[in-house]
Amino acid sequence: MDITTRLKLRSKKIAVILIGVLLFTAVFAFVQNRVQADTIASASGKVNASGGAYLRSKASTKSDAVKLLKNKTVVTITEEVFVKEGSTKATNRWYQVTAAGASGYIRSDLVNSISYKQTSGKTIDALNYRTGPSAKMAKKGYFKNNSKVTIVLRASLKGSSDEWYKVKIGKKFYFACADWIRVGAVKTAQTAAPDSTTNSVMAASATDVVPGVSIETPTVPVFTTEDITHPTTLIEGMGFGLAGTISCNIPIEKARVGIIDSKGKWLYDVNKEVDSETFSLSSVDAAIKFGSLKAGTYTYRGDVYVNGQSSTQFSYKFVIKKGTGGERLASTAQQLAWPIGTSKSTYKKKATPNYTAALNSVYPEHNKWKKGARTGASCDVFVGTVCRYSGIDPNMPRTVGTIWEYLPKHPEKWVKINYTYKESDLRSGDIIIYYYKKGGGKHVCMYVKINGKGYLAEANYPSGYYGFINGSKGKLFKSSDKKKFAVYRFAGETKASIASASDEPGE
Repeated sequence: MDITTRLKLRSKKIAVILIGVLLFTAVFAFVQNRVQADTIASASGKVNASGGAYLRSKASTKSDAVKLLKNKTVVTITEEVFVKEGSTKATNRWYQVTAAGASGYIRSDLVNSISYKQTSGKTIDALNYRTGPSAKMAKKGYFKNNSKVTIVLRASLKGSSDEWYKVKIGKKFYFACADWIRVGAVKTAQTAAPDSTTNSVMAASATDVVPGVSIETPTVPVFTTEDITHPTTLIEGMGFGLAGTISCNIPIEKARVGIIDSKGKWLYDVNKEVDSETFSLSSVDAAIKFGSLKAGTYTYRGDVYVNGQSSTQFSYKFVIKKGTGGERLASTAQQLAWPIGTSKSTYKKKATPNYTAALNSVYPEHNKWKKGARTGASCDVFVGTVCRYSGIDPNMPRTVGTIWEYLPKHPEKWVKINYTYKESDLRSGDIIIYYYKKGGGKHVCMYVKINGKGYLAEANYPSGYYGFINGSKGKLFKSSDKKKFAVYRFAGETKASIASASDEPGE
């Protein structure tokens, strides 16, 4: 065999050996990655069933019972198994556990007091995280390449060989594919401190590590927004309630929420210190006054600051329309009254801050009236305040009888409609006024439509109820127990100023 042939054979052997080494290294790294996750990421919990719960051989109630675990038995959880793709219900999730010397599966709704022993990982590419361990489950966000990931448990979908991890983001849990996460401590070198004598700086790199000094790679912020309410179209004077949360895997330092006009100017710019992984938009609800905006186009926007950097989390455009007189009345009534769903115990005690401010503005002499009217907890004062504060009728008097006399004397503003005791006859902003046949009671209220449904905006002094939205109309649309029943509708727009409102003391 000549020297050339020998060299070729030797080269082939070396190549085979190198390929074998590379394959072994890759397999070893993959196995080590999984072993680390299996041994480090785990959880403990307690059985939560008064009669105990069966540990089963498979993730199914039809599988064999391995052992009956007593209530409050401590279990060690090694994996979370979803048995139905697309469902996150607790009854469709199982835990693989060991407990009382036995191993098996227990349904997740039968375990509580869960404590996770977590480990760190790092993504090797951009990676989605989802509501469950399947690419068909809802996507909730994504990690950038080289992002730190907090792993708390292995996870899988029943019948699938794919490996997933349950990961913690902020205070919530999601699922990410294990193939794209490298498990282990995430460390990097830190730049050395300046030398005090030479005023030079030693830069550390992957091959120049400062002895004994290491820090975790800065975590990439991962944001989640949930249940954020935002307007699309509002009528002038109509308020809007803010709700929803912004969450991050690291603490949010500050939030900036407000409304931007068509020229890019911030209105009601609220800056709030947060220092938490979750920020609730309801905390700035009172400061963002949608009801004070004039007709036009606006943007409702929210920014948060993490590590000193600003990030816009939402930006919604909406329109304020001038609206008809009835719509302006109805929107003002909603702005001043307690909203739908407020408990009676709340609106029996006090008025909303908006109502109190409006009452002081349009009826400055109300402190001299009798108790019910003085506080604003009477039907006539509420309706009168709505009419005046909206600018529709700055001269609306108070007391039911006086209002009754006032409305027909001003046909240029108020028109009596043909009401047949059918709700279809009514429109938003209609004033309804009547006397009861029994007991001689008298009442005035305003009809409003919210999301297509009819309600009454009213107050009721005998009951001590301040302005509220009443969804229980009862016999309102029947004539059997009413007399002198009448409905008046605003006839047209008015530009009269609220400031010119005259006071009608009455009572």
